[in-house]
Amino acid sequence: MKKVTVCIPVYNAESTLRRTLETLVAQDYPIHKIKVFDNQSSDGSVEIVREFSAIYPYIELHINEKNLGGEGNFTKCIQASEGDFTALLHSDDLYEKNFISESVKAIEHGNENVA
Repeated sequence: MKKVTVCIPVYNAESTLRRTLETLVAQDYPIHKIKVFDNQSSDGSVEIVREFSAIYPYIELHINEKNLGGEGNFTKCIQASEGDFTALLHSDDLYEKNFISESVKAIEHGNENVA
């Protein structure tokens, strides 16, 4: 089984982040790590990630020392990639239960084998 890391850049995503993380921890394919990079949010984003990381030890919170801007935070996510595959996902998207498994299948076998 391939090791999949998910990296999520976050800035003031309190209104959507909880649902995003809920859909990721419910995936039918095990995620090796979920790394959340907070870009100095002024809302409750950090607290939400801390709640999830207390329950799911594979969720890591990284807080930038200063706001790096959107592009800088995306770059930080890319630099933190590890494992066989890394997905750079968004803090305001919801993911179907088979999103990771189908993504791995597509990468490994090409799109012709993906339903």
